[in-house]
Amino acid sequence: MSPDKYCVSQDPDCYPGTDVLENLLDLHDEEDLNEAERYLSGIAAERLEFVEPPYGLGNLKYIHRTLFSEIYSWAGEIRRLKISKGGNQFCVPDRIEPEAAKAFGKMNSAGWFEGYPRDSLVNASSSNGSSSTPDMRSTGGWSTGKRGSRRISPLFTATMAT
Repeated sequence: MSPDKYCVSQDPDCYPGTDVLENLLDLHDEEDLNEAERYLSGIAAERLEFVEPPYGLGNLKYIHRTLFSEIYSWAGEIRRLKISKGGNQFCVPDRIEPEAAKAFGKMNSAGWFEGYPRDSLVNASSSNGSSSTPDMRSTGGWSTGKRGSRRISPLFTATMAT
């Protein structure tokens, strides 16, 4: 079997012979799964509330679990496989926690960006980072699901600025 979209031969989180992630909705069509995921995670995002610092990987896991627990049994868990997508290598699983700790350490040093306008925080978190904001994507693809990590970062910083 040729590699799937995450560059693994047969992802154990996908239905056999496909690159469709196993899901609680038992959807085997990628487009149907994407539509259901957008809809359900959009509703779930409304339940996210502001959380006081300090922040850590547990906060990201909580957001991922909130957004995707109705879709994936592994929502909010740390990814177990080494993956890449679109030619980009994601952080290897054994480096996810240390890289997250570094990113959150930078946030702590910056005073959790107190006083930053909400739109600045959201934009900074979804970019490649800068000298004043850590690149939360250094832990990209941290979840088991390979889904939603890119959406988690802006939502995380939005909850910081609420």
